[in-house]
Amino acid sequence: MATYKVTLLTPDGEVIEELVEAENEEELLRRYLNTDLLLLDYKKDRLKPFLKDFTLSSVSVEELADFCFYVGRALEMGIPILEVLEDIEKSSRHPKLRNAVARVKEKLMAGSPLSEAMAVEKVFPPQLVGLVKIGENSDALPQIFLNYARYLDWLSKLRKEVKQALSYPAFVSLVMVGVIAIMFGYIIPQIIPALEALGLKEYPLPTKILLWSGKYVPLYWKQAIFTIIAIPISFSLLIKHSKKLQYHWDRLKLKIPYIGEILLKSSLSRDIRAIAEIYRSGGTILSALDIVINSVEQNLYIKEKFDLVKTFILNGDMLSTAMEKSGFFPHTVVRMVKLGESTGSFDETLNRVATFFEDDMRRRIEAMTVLIEPALQLVLGLVLGIIALGILIPVYNTISSMGMR
Repeated sequence: MATYKVTLLTPDGEVIEELVEAENEEELLRRYLNTDLLLLDYKKDRLKPFLKDFTLSSVSVEELADFCFYVGRALEMGIPILEVLEDIEKSSRHPKLRNAVARVKEKLMAGSPLSEAMAVEKVFPPQLVGLVKIGENSDALPQIFLNYARYLDWLSKLRKEVKQALSYPAFVSLVMVGVIAIMFGYIIPQIIPALEALGLKEYPLPTKILLWSGKYVPLYWKQAIFTIIAIPISFSLLIKHSKKLQYHWDRLKLKIPYIGEILLKSSLSRDIRAIAEIYRSGGTILSALDIVINSVEQNLYIKEKFDLVKTFILNGDMLSTAMEKSGFFPHTVVRMVKLGESTGSFDETLNRVATFFEDDMRRRIEAMTVLIEPALQLVLGLVLGIIALGILIPVYNTISSMGMR
């Protein structure tokens, strides 16, 4: 499949450029025949591996939520899926989503099931594909799309809250790094000649730190920045290519004081809510666990625990008993799952557990941001204090020695 860079004219008179995948030029031209976009120009893209990732942004959670809501409502009203997809293809303003929908429509017309057509498109999460596959075997497909749209709305809201909570500490960190860089990169090198001109035989510790930083920071700041950037990148690449290393890192992350608890509750709330939505949409507990293990959960250590739960269920245990036997899940989760199994309100009970974890996670993040701010101010004050003492103490000692003479 070739990639083409196309120039389009929208009904609003806006000229846009996008990358489109098509088998050949005939298919490319046919794709825009029945749309409200006018194809002005196109050419084959020779740099697909590079440009595809950097010129096309991923489909956002909000856009995917709108897509699922529209499909769910349209299917609920009895509109055929091909008409729904054609309407989205014509009206969507996101190039990547529009192209993915066009390819899904073509595969449906060729006889492929909806889940198989969506599975090859990266814009659709595997979790959604798994749910669609469940819905194809029942009459719950409209509700599956609507439930997933609600799940994405919740996810978008949670991300915004976390981002807002961390925005101020991030700003303070940026300011602190900028101040320290200016001090050590420009101001201190200007001060050091004056300190050395004092001619002291022995310098106090703060002054020694200033002299050392003034001598070596200008020489090695590029290497330091490169090292700071290279270490996490190298580590992430190692983890990506080593499942064993990733497993141990995923396990270690959950043991980090305070942060590990936030990561654990974030994962469990997402997994439990996914199980509830799948069960509500007509899936079984085993199918829900399969989707969580293969699509939803990214932490290999937590995946292993859900896989253990699945094994216990295959041996005849209830979900609550299996979770308890695994020895991993909090007692609150086990107790609420057992309550849902006994009352018949399984999905509702799981959603309450997920909401409880989300609320607790928000409180912890807010508390952490409250602690981060004074910690950053303390670090900045310590650096500025060392600089001030490093300058003032030698000057004071020199003046004192002159007075004694």
